[in-house]
Amino acid sequence: MIAYRYDDKFMYVGVQTCQRDPIASARAGKNIFLLPAQCTYTAPPEPKDGFNIVWNGSAWEYQEIPVEPEPEPHVPTTDEKIAQLDSQYQADKQTLQGYYMEFLIAGNTAGMEAIKAELADLAGQYDADLAVLKGGE
Repeated sequence: MIAYRYDDKFMYVGVQTCQRDPIASARAGKNIFLLPAQCTYTAPPEPKDGFNIVWNGSAWEYQEIPVEPEPEPHVPTTDEKIAQLDSQYQADKQTLQGYYMEFLIAGNTAGMEAIKAELADLAGQYDADLAVLKGGE
């Protein structure tokens, strides 16, 4: 004999095999089965897309599964964009300064001049990008 199990929220979770009660069966002269906790002998309806099957205490019923709306994608604020620009500028500047120090130690004047030009270009690009983010202030 089988019973139909539901969880703590009364949602259908599957079938459960019932155990035979040996004492009650001997007294009755026929098989008597124990109904497990959180079970019923009433068969649930067929599954239906978009619905849970829920036991209401006397019958199974469909309960619509709520659809969560998609969260709006994060749109960075101007301050967040500026912070990102500052962070990237500092990282790029630090990298170029490291190269400059390597050229300085090696006595490579041409390399040092090339890095100075890149640092100037980087600073100019930073100022232009910052002006765009701030709206041309």
